[in-house]
Amino acid sequence: MTKSKFKKDNINPEFESFENFGNWLYNLPNPAAVHTDGIFVYVNKAAVKLFKAKSSKDLLGIPIRNIIHPEFIPNAIERVQNIYITGKSSPAITGKLIDLNGEDIVVELSGGLITFNKKPSVLVTVRNITEQKKAELAMIESEKKYRGLFENSNELIQSVNAEGKFLYVNNAWLKTLGYKNQEVKNLHINQIIHPGQMDHCMMFWQKVISGNTVKNIETTFVKKNGEPMEVMGSSGPWVLADDSIATQGIFMDITRQKQAELKLKKSEENYRTLVENMNEGIIKVNLDEVIEYVNARFCEIVGYKESELLGSNSLEVMDTDGRSGLMIKKAVALRKKGISSRYEVRHKTKSGGWIWLSMNGSPVYDSEGKVAGSIGIVTDITKAKRDEQTLKESEEKFRLISENVPDIIFLVSREGLIQHINRILPGFKRKDVIGSSIFDYIPIEYHQLHKKKIELK
Repeated sequence: MTKSKFKKDNINPEFESFENFGNWLYNLPNPAAVHTDGIFVYVNKAAVKLFKAKSSKDLLGIPIRNIIHPEFIPNAIERVQNIYITGKSSPAITGKLIDLNGEDIVVELSGGLITFNKKPSVLVTVRNITEQKKAELAMIESEKKYRGLFENSNELIQSVNAEGKFLYVNNAWLKTLGYKNQEVKNLHINQIIHPGQMDHCMMFWQKVISGNTVKNIETTFVKKNGEPMEVMGSSGPWVLADDSIATQGIFMDITRQKQAELKLKKSEENYRTLVENMNEGIIKVNLDEVIEYVNARFCEIVGYKESELLGSNSLEVMDTDGRSGLMIKKAVALRKKGISSRYEVRHKTKSGGWIWLSMNGSPVYDSEGKVAGSIGIVTDITKAKRDEQTLKESEEKFRLISENVPDIIFLVSREGLIQHINRILPGFKRKDVIGSSIFDYIPIEYHQLHKKKIELK
């Protein structure tokens, strides 16, 4: 991987001399490396750990192609050439690398043009997001599992916002009321309620929008063809991402009742990279916790100007609640002993709003090897915290509804094994039912039909 033509003027003046920040970069908790003409010429200690090398010697002098996943190489070549040509830092993207053991690493990485040993080179900074991606995939699979349960339910499930517009209906709702998905988008709740039940339903509606759950609702819906349909069910509030209230209702035709709610997934974490060509907050302090450096992103997160932060005491600027304050003081004490730490704190911004921050702190050493201060990478994880709480509430709602419906609800694996059941019939024990085959409880003449339904392989 060779460099394209470039002009020296392209080089970021902040990174003109690697020696100005090489020692500082080496102690950063996130991996960083420099390559010249496609060959590694520098790696920090976090990069050595990332690639499972014994020391930097295992990486220095090898082509960067060796640690780039094959499917990402064309993109990497293009990005490196663009850096040399334009001199502009490349924005953070998600890609794949390979460690020295041959294992894939999912990362967020960005790069910028610098001078290293009097040669134009590229500084690359990396954030390992392998575990995050695994967790996201697990959450997606979990959501698919429960969404599949809702879509195959025989109960009528609906969600309606405060304006009376439908946010979601399941297949049973569409089939029973005779509507198509695209028609529901323009449908108002009043159009499916029988005129004689309007006052009755609006009374329940106001209770739910006010934050209350209403059970044992008996009313009359009207199908698309005008045919009335008697239903019974329950409805409860659902707090949306914008803090507005919507309703979630589960209704059954005549005697059948089943519950359902949408499982929400609003997890998005904004990982940022290091130094000024990255979007993550960075703060450097001395042994007295006096702030010596902050980047623009850190200022944006906490709501202060750089001039207001430099020279200030970080413990005074970081306005936290009691528990978070103790955590910061404990982390500061550890870093003075040369110990890195990662923790989460609740912080009050200059404007007075409360946010959640992920702090990744590491000690900085002077030329004599003594701790001279510390450097921290700060990530705003407020949204992730809210999404985590939303997800927990969604799962709890599903569990409560599942345990209170009269029908038996169960989840079956593709191999036909029972994974979950909300209630056990007399004569059976839960420990015997969980993990057993669903076909142990189905007459043999119906086996083939149910095998097709669960798509056994």
